[in-house]
Amino acid sequence: LMAEGKAGRRKCSPQPHKHEWLRSIGARQDAVVQLCKAEGVEPHLDPTNPKGYAGIHQSGKRGRPFEAVSGDHRLGCFGTLEDAVVCYAKFKEGGMEEASKWKGVYSARRARERELEKREQEKAHVHEAGLAGLASEAEGFQLHLAPGTKSGYKAVWPHYKG
Repeated sequence: LMAEGKAGRRKCSPQPHKHEWLRSIGARQDAVVQLCKAEGVEPHLDPTNPKGYAGIHQSGKRGRPFEAVSGDHRLGCFGTLEDAVVCYAKFKEGGMEEASKWKGVYSARRARERELEKREQEKAHVHEAGLAGLASEAEGFQLHLAPGTKSGYKAVWPHYKG
């Protein structure tokens, strides 16, 4: 497209390729398509949306940056684009009940992932503590290790007489 600029100069604003928006979402599209197929829904593509899919917006929430919205219905915030797209598709194909079911599945999966991550961190702390000579259990009680602290234990501070 050509437009008149200052002093009669013509400036050219290149017309983007009609599928440029599809390229911008890149490899994530494969993951979205796979998850949608697994859930039996069709993703709703939207070339005018920066995310590439209808009803998906930036939420601004840490850890859950994608929000699925349809009109007045706020369907939920999700940690991945794939989950938000599936929620929107479930809403469009089955209504709020289906979207709520998906949100429950997502929340349960997210809780399991956080629990596994927490266990892995605890294992790493126990391993580090073992290397430092700290006990992770005493008299049948679990001691909460905190690497990087002066004592090596959570909520235990050295007492200095002064």
